[in-house]
Amino acid sequence: MSGSLRKSAQQAILWSAGLNLFRDALQFGQMLILVRLLDPAIYGMAGLAATFINFIGLISFQHIITHVLQVRGESRVNFHQHFTAGVAINGGLFVLANLVSFALRLSDQYAPLQPLLHVLSFTFLLSVPVDMRVKMLERDHDWSRLRLLQMGSILVSIVAAIVMALAGAGVYALIVPGLLASLVFVADLFLIIGWRPNWQWSYAEYREALHFGLNRAGSNALNGGRSLLQNALITQHFQFSALGVFGRAEGLANMFCGRIAQEASNALYPVITRAEAQSDRFQRISGLVLQSVAWVVVPIAAFFSLEADNIVRLLFGSKWLAVIPLLPLAMAIGLAVSIGAIAYWLLLANNQSCLCLCFDMIAFVLAAAVMLALIPFGLVPYLIGAAAAHVAIAVILVTLLVRTQGISAIALVAVLLPPILAAFTGAVAAWSLKSLLPHDLLPIAQLLLAGPAFAAAYVATLRLLFRAPLAELVGYLPGGKQLGRLLYL
Repeated sequence: MSGSLRKSAQQAILWSAGLNLFRDALQFGQMLILVRLLDPAIYGMAGLAATFINFIGLISFQHIITHVLQVRGESRVNFHQHFTAGVAINGGLFVLANLVSFALRLSDQYAPLQPLLHVLSFTFLLSVPVDMRVKMLERDHDWSRLRLLQMGSILVSIVAAIVMALAGAGVYALIVPGLLASLVFVADLFLIIGWRPNWQWSYAEYREALHFGLNRAGSNALNGGRSLLQNALITQHFQFSALGVFGRAEGLANMFCGRIAQEASNALYPVITRAEAQSDRFQRISGLVLQSVAWVVVPIAAFFSLEADNIVRLLFGSKWLAVIPLLPLAMAIGLAVSIGAIAYWLLLANNQSCLCLCFDMIAFVLAAAVMLALIPFGLVPYLIGAAAAHVAIAVILVTLLVRTQGISAIALVAVLLPPILAAFTGAVAAWSLKSLLPHDLLPIAQLLLAGPAFAAAYVATLRLLFRAPLAELVGYLPGGKQLGRLLYL
Protein backbone atom coordinates (compact mmCIF):
# COMPACT_ATOMS: atom_id res chain seq x y z
CA MET A 1 0.00 0.00 0.00
CA SER A 2 1.50 3.36 -1.02
CA GLY A 3 2.21 6.06 1.55
CA SER A 4 -0.67 8.32 0.44
CA LEU A 5 -3.23 5.52 0.41
CA ARG A 6 -1.91 4.14 3.68
CA LYS A 7 -2.25 7.56 5.33
CA SER A 8 -5.75 8.02 3.92
CA ALA A 9 -6.73 4.53 5.07
CA GLN A 10 -5.43 5.24 8.58
CA GLN A 11 -7.38 8.48 8.73
CA ALA A 12 -10.50 6.73 7.45
CA ILE A 13 -10.13 4.01 10.12
CA LEU A 14 -9.38 6.55 12.84
CA TRP A 15 -12.41 8.71 12.10
CA SER A 16 -14.58 5.63 11.58
CA ALA A 17 -13.45 4.20 14.93
CA GLY A 18 -14.24 7.48 16.63
CA LEU A 19 -17.67 7.55 15.01
CA ASN A 20 -18.32 3.95 16.02
CA LEU A 21 -17.44 4.57 19.65
CA PHE A 22 -19.61 7.68 19.72
CA ARG A 23 -22.54 5.98 17.99
CA ASP A 24 -22.35 2.67 19.85
CA ALA A 25 -22.22 4.37 23.24
CA LEU A 26 -25.29 6.46 22.43
CA GLN A 27 -27.20 3.65 20.73
CA PHE A 28 -26.44 1.29 23.58
CA GLY A 29 -28.00 3.77 26.01
CA GLN A 30 -30.89 4.34 23.63
CA MET A 31 -31.52 0.60 23.36
CA LEU A 32 -31.58 0.15 27.13
CA ILE A 33 -34.25 2.85 27.34
CA LEU A 34 -36.40 1.96 24.32
CA VAL A 35 -36.68 -1.80 24.97
CA ARG A 36 -38.19 -0.92 28.33
CA LEU A 37 -40.63 1.61 26.86
CA LEU A 38 -41.70 -0.20 23.68
CA ASP A 39 -43.21 -3.65 23.23
CA PRO A 40 -41.84 -6.36 20.88
CA ALA A 41 -44.87 -5.88 18.60
CA ILE A 42 -43.90 -2.22 18.06
CA TYR A 43 -40.41 -3.27 17.01
CA GLY A 44 -41.96 -5.83 14.67
CA MET A 45 -44.22 -3.22 13.02
CA ALA A 46 -41.40 -0.74 12.58
CA GLY A 47 -39.10 -3.44 11.22
CA LEU A 48 -41.62 -4.65 8.65
CA ALA A 49 -42.50 -1.09 7.55
CA ALA A 50 -38.80 -0.32 7.11
CA THR A 51 -38.41 -3.55 5.13
CA PHE A 52 -41.12 -2.43 2.68
CA ILE A 53 -39.44 0.96 2.23
CA ASN A 54 -36.00 -0.58 1.88
CA PHE A 55 -37.31 -2.96 -0.77
CA ILE A 56 -38.83 -0.11 -2.78
CA GLY A 57 -35.59 1.83 -2.34
CA LEU A 58 -33.47 -0.92 -3.80
CA ILE A 59 -33.76 0.79 -7.20
CA SER A 60 -33.02 4.22 -5.74
CA PHE A 61 -30.47 6.88 -6.62
CA GLN A 62 -28.27 5.70 -3.75
CA HIS A 63 -26.88 2.89 -5.90
CA ILE A 64 -26.12 5.11 -8.90
CA ILE A 65 -24.25 7.81 -6.94
CA THR A 66 -21.86 5.12 -5.63
CA HIS A 67 -20.34 5.09 -9.12
CA VAL A 68 -18.36 8.24 -8.25
CA LEU A 69 -16.09 6.03 -6.13
CA GLN A 70 -15.42 3.69 -9.05
CA VAL A 71 -13.87 6.53 -11.05
CA ARG A 72 -10.11 6.07 -10.69
CA GLY A 73 -7.60 8.87 -10.37
CA GLU A 74 -8.56 12.54 -10.21
CA SER A 75 -11.20 12.49 -12.98
CA ARG A 76 -13.89 15.13 -12.56
CA VAL A 77 -17.32 14.05 -11.35
CA ASN A 78 -20.39 16.00 -12.54
CA PHE A 79 -22.53 16.06 -9.41
CA HIS A 80 -25.14 18.28 -11.12
CA GLN A 81 -26.09 15.40 -13.41
CA HIS A 82 -26.25 13.07 -10.46
CA PHE A 83 -28.60 15.40 -8.57
CA THR A 84 -30.94 15.72 -11.57
CA ALA A 85 -31.09 11.94 -11.94
CA GLY A 86 -31.59 11.52 -8.20
CA VAL A 87 -34.58 13.86 -8.02
CA ALA A 88 -36.24 12.10 -10.98
CA ILE A 89 -35.63 8.56 -9.69
CA ASN A 90 -36.37 9.09 -6.01
CA GLY A 91 -39.32 11.35 -6.75
CA GLY A 92 -40.89 8.42 -8.58
CA LEU A 93 -40.13 6.11 -5.65
CA PHE A 94 -41.77 8.59 -3.26
CA VAL A 95 -44.99 8.33 -5.28
CA LEU A 96 -44.67 4.53 -5.51
CA ALA A 97 -44.21 4.17 -1.74
CA ASN A 98 -47.40 6.11 -1.09
CA LEU A 99 -49.33 4.00 -3.61
CA VAL A 100 -48.08 0.85 -1.85
CA SER A 101 -49.15 2.25 1.52
CA PHE A 102 -52.68 2.85 0.19
CA ALA A 103 -52.75 -0.69 -1.19
CA LEU A 104 -51.97 -2.11 2.26
CA ARG A 105 -55.40 -0.97 3.41
CA LEU A 106 -56.82 -3.93 1.50
CA SER A 107 -55.07 -6.37 3.87
CA ASP A 108 -56.29 -6.74 7.43
CA GLN A 109 -52.91 -8.04 8.56
CA TYR A 110 -50.80 -5.23 7.05
CA ALA A 111 -53.27 -2.32 7.26
CA PRO A 112 -51.61 -0.93 10.44
CA LEU A 113 -48.50 -0.28 8.37
CA GLN A 114 -50.20 2.24 6.06
CA PRO A 115 -49.50 5.45 8.03
CA LEU A 116 -45.97 4.30 8.76
CA LEU A 117 -45.17 3.92 5.06
CA HIS A 118 -46.60 7.39 4.34
CA VAL A 119 -44.14 8.85 6.83
CA LEU A 120 -41.18 6.74 5.70
CA SER A 121 -41.79 7.65 2.04
CA PHE A 122 -40.12 11.02 2.71
CA THR A 123 -36.89 9.05 3.07
CA PHE A 124 -36.60 9.03 -0.73
CA LEU A 125 -36.80 12.81 -1.07
CA LEU A 126 -34.31 13.48 1.71
CA SER A 127 -31.83 10.81 0.65
CA VAL A 128 -30.89 12.57 -2.61
CA PRO A 129 -29.00 15.47 -1.00
CA VAL A 130 -27.79 13.20 1.82
CA ASP A 131 -26.27 10.62 -0.55
CA MET A 132 -24.80 13.42 -2.68
CA ARG A 133 -23.05 15.05 0.25
CA VAL A 134 -21.71 11.76 1.60
CA LYS A 135 -20.17 10.78 -1.75
CA MET A 136 -18.70 14.25 -2.24
CA LEU A 137 -16.83 13.93 1.03
CA GLU A 138 -15.81 10.30 0.42
CA ARG A 139 -14.54 11.19 -3.03
CA ASP A 140 -12.39 13.96 -1.51
CA HIS A 141 -11.31 11.70 1.42
CA ASP A 142 -12.52 14.46 3.78
CA TRP A 143 -13.00 12.03 6.64
CA SER A 144 -13.09 14.59 9.44
CA ARG A 145 -16.04 16.55 8.02
CA LEU A 146 -17.90 13.39 6.99
CA ARG A 147 -17.64 11.75 10.41
CA LEU A 148 -18.55 14.96 12.24
CA LEU A 149 -21.70 15.28 10.16
CA GLN A 150 -22.51 11.62 10.81
CA MET A 151 -22.00 12.16 14.53
CA GLY A 152 -24.40 15.10 14.40
CA SER A 153 -27.05 13.05 12.59
CA ILE A 154 -26.68 10.19 15.07
CA LEU A 155 -27.11 12.55 18.00
CA VAL A 156 -30.26 14.06 16.47
CA SER A 157 -31.73 10.61 15.80
CA ILE A 158 -31.07 9.21 19.26
CA VAL A 159 -32.29 12.23 21.19
CA ALA A 160 -35.44 12.42 19.07
CA ALA A 161 -36.15 8.69 19.54
CA ILE A 162 -35.88 8.84 23.32
CA VAL A 163 -37.94 12.03 23.60
CA MET A 164 -40.68 10.63 21.35
CA ALA A 165 -40.76 7.29 23.19
CA LEU A 166 -41.06 9.03 26.55
CA ALA A 167 -43.84 11.19 25.10
CA GLY A 168 -45.79 8.09 24.11
CA ALA A 169 -45.25 8.28 20.34
CA GLY A 170 -45.05 4.48 20.14
CA VAL A 171 -43.88 3.09 16.81
CA TYR A 172 -43.19 6.59 15.45
CA ALA A 173 -40.32 6.88 17.92
CA LEU A 174 -38.57 4.24 15.80
CA ILE A 175 -39.18 5.74 12.33
CA VAL A 176 -39.35 9.55 12.54
CA PRO A 177 -35.89 10.19 14.12
CA GLY A 178 -34.12 8.81 11.04
CA LEU A 179 -35.84 11.42 8.88
CA LEU A 180 -34.84 14.21 11.25
CA ALA A 181 -31.23 13.01 11.22
CA SER A 182 -31.08 13.47 7.42
CA LEU A 183 -31.50 17.22 7.85
CA VAL A 184 -27.92 17.51 9.13
CA PHE A 185 -26.49 16.58 5.72
CA VAL A 186 -29.16 18.56 3.86
CA ALA A 187 -28.23 21.69 5.80
CA ASP A 188 -24.51 21.16 5.18
CA LEU A 189 -25.00 20.79 1.41
CA PHE A 190 -27.40 23.65 0.76
CA LEU A 191 -26.83 26.09 3.62
CA ILE A 192 -23.24 25.73 4.78
CA ILE A 193 -21.33 25.08 1.53
CA GLY A 194 -24.05 26.72 -0.57
CA TRP A 195 -24.17 24.08 -3.32
CA ARG A 196 -26.91 24.59 -5.91
CA PRO A 197 -27.88 22.26 -8.79
CA ASN A 198 -27.97 23.54 -12.35
CA TRP A 199 -30.14 20.59 -13.50
CA GLN A 200 -27.76 19.17 -16.13
CA TRP A 201 -28.26 15.72 -17.59
CA SER A 202 -26.96 13.90 -20.65
CA TYR A 203 -27.61 10.23 -21.29
CA ALA A 204 -24.37 9.84 -23.26
CA GLU A 205 -22.32 11.20 -20.35
CA TYR A 206 -24.37 9.43 -17.70
CA ARG A 207 -24.56 6.02 -19.39
CA GLU A 208 -21.70 4.41 -17.47
CA ALA A 209 -22.97 5.58 -14.08
CA LEU A 210 -26.51 4.51 -14.96
CA HIS A 211 -25.35 1.06 -16.07
CA PHE A 212 -23.40 0.63 -12.85
CA GLY A 213 -26.37 1.83 -10.80
CA LEU A 214 -28.79 -0.55 -12.53
CA ASN A 215 -26.45 -3.46 -11.78
CA ARG A 216 -26.27 -2.41 -8.15
CA ALA A 217 -30.04 -1.88 -8.00
CA GLY A 218 -30.61 -5.38 -9.33
CA SER A 219 -28.25 -6.85 -6.76
CA ASN A 220 -29.80 -4.91 -3.92
CA ALA A 221 -33.32 -5.74 -5.06
CA LEU A 222 -32.46 -9.41 -4.71
CA ASN A 223 -30.87 -8.86 -1.29
CA GLY A 224 -33.80 -6.74 -0.17
CA GLY A 225 -36.21 -9.32 -1.47
CA ARG A 226 -34.63 -11.85 0.86
CA SER A 227 -35.21 -9.56 3.83
CA LEU A 228 -38.78 -8.73 2.79
CA LEU A 229 -39.66 -12.40 2.25
CA GLN A 230 -38.11 -13.38 5.59
CA ASN A 231 -39.95 -10.74 7.63
CA ALA A 232 -43.24 -11.29 5.82
CA LEU A 233 -43.12 -15.06 6.41
CA ILE A 234 -42.23 -14.67 10.09
CA THR A 235 -45.09 -12.20 10.54
CA GLN A 236 -47.49 -14.48 8.68
CA HIS A 237 -46.68 -17.52 10.84
CA PHE A 238 -45.91 -15.92 14.22
CA GLN A 239 -47.27 -12.31 14.22
CA PHE A 240 -45.43 -9.05 14.97
CA SER A 241 -44.23 -10.03 18.47
CA ALA A 242 -42.19 -12.96 17.12
CA LEU A 243 -40.68 -10.69 14.48
CA GLY A 244 -39.74 -8.28 17.26
CA VAL A 245 -37.95 -11.07 19.19
CA PHE A 246 -36.22 -12.27 16.04
CA GLY A 247 -35.25 -8.68 15.28
CA ARG A 248 -33.53 -8.27 18.65
CA ALA A 249 -31.33 -11.33 18.04
CA GLU A 250 -30.63 -10.23 14.49
CA GLY A 251 -30.05 -6.68 15.70
CA LEU A 252 -27.32 -7.75 18.14
CA ALA A 253 -25.62 -9.76 15.40
CA ASN A 254 -25.78 -6.78 13.06
CA MET A 255 -24.60 -4.35 15.72
CA PHE A 256 -21.56 -6.32 16.83
CA CYS A 257 -20.65 -8.29 13.67
CA GLY A 258 -22.41 -6.98 10.61
CA ARG A 259 -21.75 -3.35 11.44
CA ILE A 260 -18.00 -3.94 11.63
CA ALA A 261 -18.00 -5.21 8.05
CA GLN A 262 -20.27 -2.39 6.98
CA GLU A 263 -18.12 0.29 8.58
CA ALA A 264 -14.93 -1.23 7.20
CA SER A 265 -16.49 -1.17 3.73
CA ASN A 266 -17.74 2.40 4.11
CA ALA A 267 -14.42 3.65 5.48
CA LEU A 268 -12.04 1.81 3.16
CA TYR A 269 -13.98 1.40 -0.10
CA PRO A 270 -13.02 4.88 -1.38
CA VAL A 271 -9.38 3.98 -0.59
CA ILE A 272 -9.49 0.46 -2.11
CA THR A 273 -10.84 1.76 -5.42
CA ARG A 274 -7.72 3.92 -5.88
CA ALA A 275 -5.71 0.73 -6.48
CA GLU A 276 -5.86 -0.77 -9.97
CA ALA A 277 -8.22 -3.74 -10.23
CA GLN A 278 -6.63 -7.23 -10.22
CA SER A 279 -3.21 -5.79 -9.44
CA ASP A 280 -0.81 -7.14 -6.83
CA ARG A 281 -1.42 -3.95 -4.89
CA PHE A 282 -5.17 -4.56 -4.92
CA GLN A 283 -4.73 -8.16 -3.76
CA ARG A 284 -2.49 -7.02 -0.94
CA ILE A 285 -5.03 -4.47 0.26
CA SER A 286 -7.87 -7.02 -0.06
CA GLY A 287 -6.05 -9.50 2.14
CA LEU A 288 -5.44 -6.91 4.85
CA VAL A 289 -9.05 -5.69 4.80
CA LEU A 290 -10.53 -9.19 4.97
CA GLN A 291 -8.06 -10.18 7.68
CA SER A 292 -8.81 -7.12 9.82
CA VAL A 293 -12.56 -7.80 9.76
CA ALA A 294 -12.26 -11.55 10.41
CA TRP A 295 -9.92 -11.03 13.35
CA VAL A 296 -12.52 -8.80 15.02
CA VAL A 297 -15.85 -10.48 14.22
CA VAL A 298 -14.80 -14.09 14.94
CA PRO A 299 -14.10 -13.47 18.67
CA ILE A 300 -17.20 -11.28 19.03
CA ALA A 301 -19.45 -13.99 17.58
CA ALA A 302 -17.82 -16.64 19.76
CA PHE A 303 -18.14 -14.66 23.01
CA PHE A 304 -21.76 -13.58 22.40
CA SER A 305 -22.70 -17.18 21.66
CA LEU A 306 -20.99 -18.38 24.83
CA GLU A 307 -22.61 -15.69 27.00
CA ALA A 308 -26.01 -15.43 25.30
CA ASP A 309 -28.00 -15.89 28.52
CA ASN A 310 -26.17 -13.21 30.51
CA ILE A 311 -26.06 -10.75 27.61
CA VAL A 312 -29.80 -10.96 26.88
CA ARG A 313 -30.75 -10.70 30.56
CA LEU A 314 -28.49 -7.69 31.05
CA LEU A 315 -29.40 -5.78 27.88
CA PHE A 316 -33.08 -6.52 27.36
CA GLY A 317 -34.56 -7.68 30.64
CA SER A 318 -36.92 -10.51 31.50
CA LYS A 319 -39.58 -9.92 28.81
CA TRP A 320 -37.04 -10.67 26.06
CA LEU A 321 -35.81 -14.09 27.28
CA ALA A 322 -37.06 -15.70 24.07
CA VAL A 323 -34.06 -14.09 22.37
CA ILE A 324 -31.57 -16.33 24.27
CA PRO A 325 -31.82 -19.52 22.15
CA LEU A 326 -31.79 -17.45 18.96
CA LEU A 327 -28.67 -15.40 19.72
CA PRO A 328 -25.92 -18.01 19.08
CA LEU A 329 -27.45 -18.87 15.71
CA ALA A 330 -27.90 -15.19 14.87
CA MET A 331 -24.24 -14.53 15.71
CA ALA A 332 -23.16 -17.41 13.45
CA ILE A 333 -25.15 -15.80 10.66
CA GLY A 334 -23.66 -12.40 11.51
CA LEU A 335 -20.15 -13.83 11.27
CA ALA A 336 -20.80 -15.45 7.87
CA VAL A 337 -22.53 -12.30 6.61
CA SER A 338 -19.59 -10.13 7.69
CA ILE A 339 -17.00 -12.24 5.88
CA GLY A 340 -19.25 -12.52 2.84
CA ALA A 341 -20.03 -8.80 2.79
CA ILE A 342 -16.36 -7.81 2.75
CA ALA A 343 -15.62 -10.32 -0.02
CA TYR A 344 -18.62 -8.94 -1.93
CA TRP A 345 -17.45 -5.33 -1.68
CA LEU A 346 -13.95 -6.34 -2.69
CA LEU A 347 -15.43 -8.04 -5.76
CA LEU A 348 -17.29 -4.85 -6.58
CA ALA A 349 -14.17 -2.72 -6.07
CA ASN A 350 -12.39 -5.15 -8.40
CA ASN A 351 -14.81 -4.07 -11.19
CA GLN A 352 -16.92 -7.24 -11.02
CA SER A 353 -20.39 -5.66 -10.78
CA CYS A 354 -21.93 -8.08 -13.32
CA LEU A 355 -20.53 -11.06 -11.43
CA CYS A 356 -21.95 -9.60 -8.20
CA LEU A 357 -25.40 -9.42 -9.81
CA CYS A 358 -25.20 -13.04 -10.98
CA PHE A 359 -24.12 -14.14 -7.52
CA ASP A 360 -27.02 -12.24 -5.91
CA MET A 361 -29.45 -14.25 -8.02
CA ILE A 362 -27.95 -17.50 -6.73
CA ALA A 363 -27.91 -16.23 -3.12
CA PHE A 364 -31.55 -15.14 -3.36
CA VAL A 365 -32.68 -18.58 -4.55
CA LEU A 366 -30.71 -20.33 -1.81
CA ALA A 367 -31.92 -18.05 0.99
CA ALA A 368 -35.53 -18.06 -0.22
CA ALA A 369 -35.58 -21.86 -0.35
CA VAL A 370 -34.41 -22.03 3.27
CA MET A 371 -37.06 -19.50 4.35
CA LEU A 372 -39.96 -21.22 2.60
CA ALA A 373 -38.90 -24.66 3.84
CA LEU A 374 -38.02 -23.91 7.48
CA ILE A 375 -39.81 -20.81 8.81
CA PRO A 376 -43.13 -22.71 9.25
CA PHE A 377 -41.32 -25.06 11.67
CA GLY A 378 -40.15 -22.28 13.99
CA LEU A 379 -37.43 -19.68 14.38
CA VAL A 380 -34.74 -22.03 15.71
CA PRO A 381 -34.95 -24.51 12.78
CA TYR A 382 -35.00 -21.57 10.38
CA LEU A 383 -31.91 -19.98 11.92
CA ILE A 384 -30.02 -23.28 11.75
CA GLY A 385 -30.77 -23.54 8.05
CA ALA A 386 -30.05 -19.84 7.49
CA ALA A 387 -26.66 -20.18 9.21
CA ALA A 388 -25.70 -23.04 6.88
CA ALA A 389 -26.90 -21.06 3.85
CA HIS A 390 -24.93 -17.94 4.79
CA VAL A 391 -21.76 -19.97 5.37
CA ALA A 392 -22.17 -21.41 1.88
CA ILE A 393 -22.74 -17.91 0.48
CA ALA A 394 -19.58 -16.60 2.17
CA VAL A 395 -17.52 -19.51 0.81
CA ILE A 396 -18.77 -18.85 -2.72
CA LEU A 397 -17.96 -15.14 -2.47
CA VAL A 398 -14.43 -15.72 -1.20
CA THR A 399 -13.87 -18.30 -3.95
CA LEU A 400 -15.04 -15.82 -6.60
CA LEU A 401 -12.73 -13.18 -5.15
CA VAL A 402 -9.77 -15.55 -5.52
CA ARG A 403 -10.73 -16.60 -9.06
CA THR A 404 -11.04 -12.97 -10.22
CA GLN A 405 -7.59 -12.12 -8.83
CA GLY A 406 -9.02 -9.95 -6.09
CA ILE A 407 -7.05 -11.79 -3.40
CA SER A 408 -4.44 -14.52 -3.30
CA ALA A 409 -5.48 -17.95 -2.03
CA ILE A 410 -2.57 -18.10 0.41
CA ALA A 411 -3.78 -14.91 2.10
CA LEU A 412 -6.91 -16.74 3.26
CA VAL A 413 -4.86 -18.79 5.71
CA ALA A 414 -3.92 -15.64 7.64
CA VAL A 415 -7.53 -14.46 7.40
CA LEU A 416 -9.30 -17.44 8.98
CA LEU A 417 -6.99 -19.81 10.87
CA PRO A 418 -5.61 -17.42 13.55
CA PRO A 419 -8.93 -15.95 14.77
CA ILE A 420 -10.69 -19.33 14.84
CA LEU A 421 -7.94 -20.94 16.91
CA ALA A 422 -7.58 -17.90 19.19
CA ALA A 423 -11.36 -17.65 19.71
CA PHE A 424 -11.46 -21.32 20.74
CA THR A 425 -8.71 -20.66 23.29
CA GLY A 426 -10.59 -17.62 24.57
CA ALA A 427 -13.81 -19.62 24.94
CA VAL A 428 -12.02 -22.33 26.92
CA ALA A 429 -10.49 -19.70 29.23
CA ALA A 430 -13.83 -17.96 29.82
CA TRP A 431 -15.69 -21.23 30.40
CA SER A 432 -13.01 -22.48 32.80
CA LEU A 433 -13.23 -19.28 34.84
CA LYS A 434 -17.02 -19.39 34.98
CA SER A 435 -16.99 -22.97 36.21
CA LEU A 436 -15.18 -21.73 39.33
CA LEU A 437 -17.63 -18.89 40.04
CA PRO A 438 -20.84 -19.06 42.11
CA HIS A 439 -23.88 -19.71 39.91
CA ASP A 440 -25.94 -16.93 41.51
CA LEU A 441 -23.69 -14.08 40.35
CA LEU A 442 -25.46 -11.23 38.57
CA PRO A 443 -25.19 -11.29 34.75
CA ILE A 444 -23.09 -8.13 34.73
CA ALA A 445 -20.61 -9.62 37.20
CA GLN A 446 -20.23 -12.79 35.14
CA LEU A 447 -19.65 -10.78 31.97
CA LEU A 448 -17.10 -8.51 33.65
CA LEU A 449 -15.09 -11.58 34.64
CA ALA A 450 -15.55 -13.75 31.56
CA GLY A 451 -14.98 -10.94 29.06
CA PRO A 452 -11.42 -10.02 30.09
CA ALA A 453 -10.48 -13.71 30.40
CA PHE A 454 -11.71 -14.38 26.87
CA ALA A 455 -9.99 -11.27 25.45
CA ALA A 456 -6.68 -11.97 27.19
CA ALA A 457 -6.55 -15.57 25.95
CA TYR A 458 -7.53 -14.49 22.43
CA VAL A 459 -4.84 -11.81 22.15
CA ALA A 460 -2.20 -14.01 23.81
CA THR A 461 -2.83 -16.80 21.30
CA LEU A 462 -2.45 -14.40 18.38
CA ARG A 463 0.72 -12.95 19.89
CA LEU A 464 2.34 -16.32 20.62
CA LEU A 465 1.36 -18.30 17.53
CA PHE A 466 0.78 -15.67 14.83
CA ARG A 467 3.18 -12.88 15.67
CA ALA A 468 4.12 -11.94 12.07
CA PRO A 469 0.59 -11.41 10.66
CA LEU A 470 -0.45 -9.67 13.89
CA ALA A 471 2.50 -7.30 13.69
CA GLU A 472 1.75 -6.53 10.04
CA LEU A 473 -1.91 -5.81 10.71
CA VAL A 474 -1.19 -3.67 13.77
CA GLY A 475 1.33 -1.69 11.72
CA TYR A 476 -1.44 -0.37 9.46
CA LEU A 477 -3.65 0.79 12.32
CA PRO A 478 -3.64 4.36 13.63
CA GLY A 479 -1.31 4.34 16.64
CA GLY A 480 0.14 1.07 15.40
CA LYS A 481 3.63 1.72 16.81
CA GLN A 482 2.31 2.29 20.32
CA LEU A 483 0.04 -0.75 20.13
CA GLY A 484 2.90 -2.85 18.81
CA ARG A 485 5.08 -1.91 21.76
CA LEU A 486 2.23 -2.74 24.13
CA LEU A 487 1.98 -6.22 22.60
CA TYR A 488 5.79 -6.64 22.44
CA LEU A 489 5.69 -7.11 18.68
